[in-house]
Amino acid sequence: MIDRRFDVRVPVADTASLSWTDQTGEKQQGSADLADISRSGASVRALHPVKVGTILTLGYQDQELVGKVRSCVAGPTNYLLGIEFEDGYRWKPRP
Repeated sequence: MIDRRFDVRVPVADTASLSWTDQTGEKQQGSADLADISRSGASVRALHPVKVGTILTLGYQDQELVGKVRSCVAGPTNYLLGIEFEDGYRWKPRP
């Protein structure tokens, strides 16, 4: 498989907030463990699956980043979500 990422991913051991609207129109929110993050996307470990294509908001380091779920892979105890940030949303590391 070809890796199409343009930005370097930074490994992270931290927590982020997630919020999205599910298929039934219900607002969902929770926390997730960040695995890595870049200017254009992130990987997080969540307790519940989120449908591929879902638009969500990831809160991290006083930033609200809107992105689309590109992958959701079930693991033994959680789900690994691949998130691509939408145009106009870019993560900026703290100085």
